Amino acid sequence: MKKSTLVGGILIAFLFLISSCAKDQQALNKLKGSWRYTKISALGFSFDMAQFGYTNATIQFDECSAKSAKCSGTINLTGIDPTPFLYEINKNGDEVTVSDATTTTIYKIKKLDKSNLVYTTSYDTIINSAPLKLELEFTCVK
Repeated sequence: MKKSTLVGGILIAFLFLISSCAKDQQALNKLKGSWRYTKISALGFSFDMAQFGYTNATIQFDECSAKSAKCSGTINLTGIDPTPFLYEINKNGDEVTVSDATTTTIYKIKKLDKSNLVYTTSYDTIINSAPLKLELEFTCVK
């Protein structure tokens, strides 16, 4: 009886390990490729990126393995040189940490499928001399 309980416990732990590893790799596989920014939302307002002159703004996630320490990518805004960055995804596949030459930002992935990516970040800022936690939401399509 003890032997079958031990084997069952090891099997459950192994399945849990495999399924948790799979989430990050599945998210990486979905992220791979070029995404076009379509919308940005802040303070309850949504704006079409074209309104800001970013008609072809993209973020590119290069192919990556969950076993890699860091993955590479670029952000390409209209009329600006592409900005390289490194990224990594958490084990649950719902958070991506992006680092460029000057900053590191953690983004929460709200939606990720074959053709849609929605992610958010928040940070403390000051607007009109008042402290504010600003949340930005970015919507992208392939």
